[in-house]
Amino acid sequence: MRRTLPTINLRTYIKNTYPNATHDILADVLKLSVSTYQRMIYRPVMCWTMADKHAISLGVHPVEIWPEWYEITQQNTDNLQKYRKVS
Repeated sequence: MRRTLPTINLRTYIKNTYPNATHDILADVLKLSVSTYQRMIYRPVMCWTMADKHAISLGVHPVEIWPEWYEITQQNTDNLQKYRKVS
């Protein structure tokens, strides 16, 4: 099952932290093209792995942007444990 996080949290964080930054600058910080940034930022959700990547690019832990971070990612870890080889 794919876990997602609301993109609005990222938009809010960016707006509050970088109020004067242009899409060009933000896309560069997130290591995206401007067109990809513009599409991504207005989607309702993003997968947790991309959320992690974007938070790290902004210099913060994802929990600072998504307070529910641990609950979402723990579900993925729990799912992986079913497939872990036990010796």
